[in-house]
Amino acid sequence: MGIMGSDLPSAEARAQRRQQKERKEQEWREQQDARARADILRSGRELPDNEFLGLGVVIRDGDVLAWSRTVVQVLGPLAGAQAGIAGPVRTRGAGTAVAATLAFGVVGGAAALGARGSKPFAYVVFPDGTLYQSELTDKRVAARAQADVLRFNVLATRGDQE
Repeated sequence: MGIMGSDLPSAEARAQRRQQKERKEQEWREQQDARARADILRSGRELPDNEFLGLGVVIRDGDVLAWSRTVVQVLGPLAGAQAGIAGPVRTRGAGTAVAATLAFGVVGGAAALGARGSKPFAYVVFPDGTLYQSELTDKRVAARAQADVLRFNVLATRGDQE
């Protein structure tokens, strides 16, 4: 094979290691953000009207962004979006898969099925069918999420009317 053939496995291995490192860094950032959100909620600090820490989102200029201390990720438009809370999904057969798909769409069904036995989660569904979900890590975050769902849905409805 020669020199070029021997470089290929090492290049692929380097690419896989880089992807693994990036994935671990992303998971670490998400864990840090979840802890920061929970700490803010536990401390009882007042938040701006555009932050929904229970849902894990922020609204800016008519767009919904994932709440993060470091990374800005636009999830979708506020107009037409809808938030909610779902309990842990237990997958025990095709019936559950169909029910999850009907409730959350194909993307949400796949995500719900992947979350076998997970904690409850808050979600935001966008008009294009995109689903964003955020795990509810403790009781205070879950309580805040319940209030945030109501506030978020009111703002999203107003966004439809504008």
